[in-house]
Amino acid sequence: MKLVIGNNVVSSYTPSNSATTSFVFEGTTTVSADTTLKVIGNVKTNAPAGSFVFSNMAITDFALVEYASNGNAVAAGQKVGSANGVNTTIGSATLTMTRNDGIANQNVTVGSNTQTLLKFAARANDVSAVNISKLTFAPV
Repeated sequence: MKLVIGNNVVSSYTPSNSATTSFVFEGTTTVSADTTLKVIGNVKTNAPAGSFVFSNMAITDFALVEYASNGNAVAAGQKVGSANGVNTTIGSATLTMTRNDGIANQNVTVGSNTQTLLKFAARANDVSAVNISKLTFAPV
């Protein structure tokens, strides 16, 4: 997992095993107006199904909050806000294909261009994006 603040990867953390229940991101960075903090990670293809929770986060969860210009501590009353935690579920990806062209058996004119012959929708479930490639039609 990586802690990204703004466009910078500030710290990385690799859990030692699946029983890891807490972790600490090390590192210091400067936060300016409207800076986004996010945790990103990769889920291994053999990861077991299940879920994990990121607990609520408060500004007081940071070990150090000081002014970048002079190193003075930011007063307690000036450190305001929190973010709700999130439950993340790991599950298998599925792909659903649905024909949606409304075409029955049809005739096309010789020389016609960009004629819709078949149309369908592909939808990956809410777990993850799914890569698709090399569509093959079997002879009928």
